[in-house]
Amino acid sequence: AFVQASIAYYRGEPIVTDEQYKALKMKVQRSGRRKDVTAFLLFQKGEEILSTEQFDALKVESRRLGITAENFEQCTLAQLEEMYIDAL
Repeated sequence: AFVQASIAYYRGEPIVTDEQYKALKMKVQRSGRRKDVTAFLLFQKGEEILSTEQFDALKVESRRLGITAENFEQCTLAQLEEMYIDAL
């Protein structure tokens, strides 16, 4: 839900209210889930769908939440497998 809401928000086509989006951000920030998985999804979908300007804004906000959207093409296969397994 957070990834979809973030992409839509930065496209300028929000699918949830501002209050709901803020609640989703707080939930992700407080959750014990792996933020690298969230970052991976944001990076992959954001780069694919958003303009460069929109994607840059998404990365800034993600960093503020402690979710860094890094270039996962540079990750080793073992690192990607670890993220995938942790997501399950």
